[in-house]
Amino acid sequence: MKIDSDSNLPIKPTEASALAKVVMFGSIISLNISLMVFVSFYWIDPSFHKFITGRPF
Repeated sequence: MKIDSDSNLPIKPTEASALAKVVMFGSIISLNISLMVFVSFYWIDPSFHKFITGRPF
């Protein structure tokens, strides 16, 4: 079995593009804010709590 000499080269790390960083940052921030809003409405607004759980506090 012959092994190519190219397969022994070290793997070069790649840097994420600026667009990928912006998309990742934006998705993490938007998910975090949406979860905070959901939890806030769940505990503060009795009608929203009843809509989600089906029963009042």
